[in-house]
Formats: sequence, C-alpha cells, structure tokens
Amino acid sequence: QPGTSTTLDPLREVIMFRLQYMHHFDGVETLVGSFVVDIDGANTGGVRWFELRGGTPNWTLHQEGTYSIDNDNRFMSSPAMDQSRNIALAYNVSSSTQYPSLRYTGRLSDDAPGLMSQPESIIFDGTASNSSNRYGDYSRMSLDPSDDCTFWFTGEDNASSQWKTQIASFRFTACGCDLFPESPSLSGANNGDNRVDLDWDDSDLPTVTKYIVLRSRTQGGPYDVIAEIPDSSPGVADDLPYTFSDFSVSGGIDYYYIVRSTDGAACTQPSNEISVTAEGLCTLEPIFSGVGQVDSPEFGVCTLQVSWPPASPECGTSVTYNVYRSTMSGFVPGAGNRVGSGVSDTTFSDLNQLVDGTVYFYKVRAVDTSNGSEDQNDTELSGEPDGVGTNTCTTGSACADNPFVDVNPEGPLTVCQGDGPTLTADLSNGTGPYAYSWVRDGTLVPDENGAS
Repeated sequence: QPGTSTTLDPLREVIMFRLQYMHHFDGVETLVGSFVVDIDGANTGGVRWFELRGGTPNWTLHQEGTYSIDNDNRFMSSPAMDQSRNIALAYNVSSSTQYPSLRYTGRLSDDAPGLMSQPESIIFDGTASNSSNRYGDYSRMSLDPSDDCTFWFTGEDNASSQWKTQIASFRFTACGCDLFPESPSLSGANNGDNRVDLDWDDSDLPTVTKYIVLRSRTQGGPYDVIAEIPDSSPGVADDLPYTFSDFSVSGGIDYYYIVRSTDGAACTQPSNEISVTAEGLCTLEPIFSGVGQVDSPEFGVCTLQVSWPPASPECGTSVTYNVYRSTMSGFVPGAGNRVGSGVSDTTFSDLNQLVDGTVYFYKVRAVDTSNGSEDQNDTELSGEPDGVGTNTCTTGSACADNPFVDVNPEGPLTVCQGDGPTLTADLSNGTGPYAYSWVRDGTLVPDENGAS
C-alpha cells in the first residue's frame, strides 16, 4: 500500500468464494473458481482462475489461466459464468503506488482458452491505505436468476477505518443470443477538413434493427458510442449500404472506428476496426485534471494560494489557465466569476477582495494557446483565508490594520509588523532573484541577511 509498511493478507491458502456451479440448458455442468498465486516469486499476487466441466464424479479441467497485467497485486477474487458461458472476474487491487481498489475483467465463451480478453474496468478506485493487514475478506460475484446474464458483484473497501460495501452490476452484450448477424464490412476515409465518412453493408439478417457507430482514440478500444443509425429496410436483409459522416473529429488525430449491428436486444456483432487520421484544424481541448490544492499560505494574509498539476496540450505546444471562484459550491465557471485568466504558471495567488470567515470555491481550466479551446473539467476545491491573530482580514487595508503581509503579485511586496514595514521588494520588473533582509524587533534575523 502507498505510504505505509502495513501489507495486506491475500488469504493465499484457500479457493476464494465462490465456487460457482451451473447446469446449462444443453446439459453441460460447469464449476468456476479462483485463488491468488505468487506470479514472480517476489510475492506479487495474481488471480489464478479455472473452469471445470463434467459432473460428479467425472469433473475435468476445461481451462485455466492467471490474470496479472502489471506490477499491481490482484487478490480476493470472485468469478461467475453466465448462460452463454462468458466468465466475469472481480478482485482487489493494491501496490506501493495503488491504494486498495476493486476492479473486474472477463472473457467471452469463444475467446482463446485461458485468457481474460476484456479490458480491466474500475468498480472503485481507492483513496487511502488500510490500517490493518485484513482487507476485503468478503466479496462475491453472482448471476442474476431473472436473466442468467447480469452479474452482481459485492466487495469491501476501507479508507483507513471506515468500512463500506461497493456494489457493481454489468453484463456481456452477447449473453443470451442464439443467432448472430454477420459482422458489418466497414470502410472509411477523409472527405474534407474535420470530417470522416464511414460506409458499411446492410446486415444478412432481417431481424437487425439498428447500427451502433463507435469511436476510440486507442486501437482496440475502449470505444464511445457516437451515433445510432436505424435500419433503413426493417425485415429485409442485404439491402442498400449505409454512410455516416463524423464531423466531430480534430485534424491530425488518429481515430479508430467499429460499427455494431444489433437486433435491439442481446444479439450484436462488431465490424472490422478501421483507422482514419483526420484532416483540418486541431480543435481538441488540453488534457487536464483540474485544481489540485487550495491553501491559506503562512505569510499570506487575506490570500488563498491555488495550485494544480500541469495540463497536456493535444494540439499546440503550450497552455494557459483560467481560474474561477465562487462562494457557492457547484458553481458554473464563466466570465462573471473568473478571477484569473491567461495564467502561465501552475499556481495563482488570489488577493481579490477576500474576507476571512468566508469559504471560497475554485475551479481551474486549461486553454490550448494554439486554438483557444478550454477544457471542461469540473473539479472543485475550497479554502478559507486567514487574518493574523484576532484581526480581521480584508484585502487592501493599511499595514497597521492588516499586520503581517500584504501581497500584490505585480509588486510591491510589503511585509509588515506593527505600524511600519520591515521589508519591501519591488516585484514589478521581472521575477528576481531579489535580495532581502528580515528584521524582527529592530534586529536582523541571523543567517537571513542578504538572502535572495
């Protein structure tokens, strides 16, 4: 776990709960189970899972595999199989850089034996280490008896000392489908700036009702749905082909597309994946997580220091930041509450009419300088400015009334004590360094004279 020497017990001695039994409609009986194993001889936990088939007393191993995709530990697992013999697997995740969390993966019945082919998905992303070595002892993957397709998983999380139960539900799209349409044959190309045209054939099944267009920035997905196109010839197979134009692409970016044909229920089939590099202007927003911290600095009377991690531009080479403030949580950033614009640093000192005893809420958004696109993150943090001692805090008051620091980031900076200044530095011409001396009660503070 991060930041502690306390390690977590993976309960390595036993098969995890539960060993799921299922008697399928075709008479096949299955048992699915899992347990934790040391994958590298260095106590890195991975999930060993298996499927048995047959029935008492003739059970045989049908397939098995170990799931471990990076240096994180995976343990306290629970698998289950649906009516179509797809398998879901959920588990705990933890390492020296990953707080204890819950995730899941899975495989389709026609995947190669021994592989979990589905991308790892997050059920709960932990935010703290656990104070003891026992963690998440109770978890279970179950199959909903109403459809034999929907999985329900329950697992524990604990932010140091507060236990909670996380509940997740999901299903495989193909579960319960007896007749699949053929995969659409997809092609695509640029047809002008900021435009990609996609073409595919009509389904070979008359039961197909629509086509789902999906797009990703990563080969193989995960994909986002960008359009749903109704079947233009209901009840008729192999009719006229389809065309869809994607106008939401950004120039110079690689996009990956697939199209799924579906009967509106469980039966769906993906097309081949194609890649198209869009032409035209790059219009993407920067990649940015938002405000990271709001502090009342030690020497900043009537000041709140707002800071954030750097953003990554997708189009240009540089970004600036806009800082928004409100006294109401959940506010919508706009010109009326913007207190800083075009900030090139990753910190901002807010001295604009702050009053102690008032909580201020901040949001920070990044702007790509090449196209002016501002990201739309909604991360919000708050802070409360401080006065000195029992004095109230009001920006711009005289030194005697606001006795310690009155800071203007464009200069001058004045440090006050009592009725008169003891240090002044003009910050208006550049960023320094500036020489200064600290004086307390008329005497130079040792080792600080001439510092810069």
